[in-house]
Amino acid sequence: MEKCPLLEAALYVKKKLDWFLINEYVSKEAANDLNSNISSLIKEIGKHSFEICQGFNIPEHVVFSPIYTGYQEYYKVPQTGGEHHDLPRPKF
Repeated sequence: MEKCPLLEAALYVKKKLDWFLINEYVSKEAANDLNSNISSLIKEIGKHSFEICQGFNIPEHVVFSPIYTGYQEYYKVPQTGGEHHDLPRPKF
C-alpha cells in the first residue's frame, strides 16, 4: 500500500508537468523518466490489486455484475448528447 500514494503523486505531477517544469520543481531528466516510473508503480501495485479491492469489503455479487448484452443495438442509435430514453434497458 505504500506505493499507492507515490503513484497518486506521480500522476498528479504528470497532469501538471508543465507547471512543475516551468517553476523548476522537476528536472527535465525526471520528467523524461516520469512515464516509466508510473508504469513501474502500476505493475507493482497491480500484483496486489485483488487484495486491495477486498479491503473495500464490496459484496461479491456486486463485483461480478452481469454484462448488458444489448450494447450492440445501443451504439447503433445516433448519439443524442447522452439522452437515450427510447432504447430498451437491460432486464436482469
